[in-house]
Amino acid sequence: MWNEKKLETLQELQARVGTYNRTSLPVHGGMDTNSNLWKKVDEFGNMKTFIGNTTVFLLPEEVKAKIHTIQNKLYEACPDVFAEPLVANTFHITLHDLLNGEESEDLRWKMGEIEGRAKELVRQIGDRNEEIRLKSSVLFSMVSTSMVLGFEPVDEESCQRIMEYHRLFQELVYLNYSLTPHITVAYYRPCRIHTEQVKKLQEVIDWVNTQEPIEVTLSSKMLEYQIFFNMNHYINSAK
Repeated sequence: MWNEKKLETLQELQARVGTYNRTSLPVHGGMDTNSNLWKKVDEFGNMKTFIGNTTVFLLPEEVKAKIHTIQNKLYEACPDVFAEPLVANTFHITLHDLLNGEESEDLRWKMGEIEGRAKELVRQIGDRNEEIRLKSSVLFSMVSTSMVLGFEPVDEESCQRIMEYHRLFQELVYLNYSLTPHITVAYYRPCRIHTEQVKKLQEVIDWVNTQEPIEVTLSSKMLEYQIFFNMNHYINSAK
């Protein structure tokens, strides 16, 4: 069984996420979107069938509304580089992705194999009835697939709680990257993003940095096990 030696501290998380504001977009020139984006989005910006299961925190309506404002800013700045807009009801903070990919019988079987244990972990975490306090940090381009708004815990207690929840799911499905709490605001469409477009995206990032952070208090009871069929279609699987 996988074991993590030490949970990431708040200071370590802040240092890691803080670099994204400076490195997620090129300082000079344009950029190509990630080749893996083709699995999720076609050349016209339509969401393709891409299935999987995941664990996510639901969000209050007022937080979704603020994210929608940022989304509008991005589409006003660079409408040609983004896929179809994400529906506001899909906005969420992912705790831990599980399995995903292009639809196949094998993938659906594997999803079914871990579903029971994943739902049990969600139930156990919900029973703790704990709170995690977060605030928004930086808007950044995540591995050239999407624009996301990063979040960070406001105190060490909140940090250790969310990292511990994540660790529990690492023992079920191991991911080789660190947890970066975030809300996906918009997916790119597969394309070349040119220099002037990159500059406009950076202007939106700079604008977000001038705004008051978005604060949200998550209850462990707000965690859900969900399945999805594309990046705009998530459902809460029956417990």
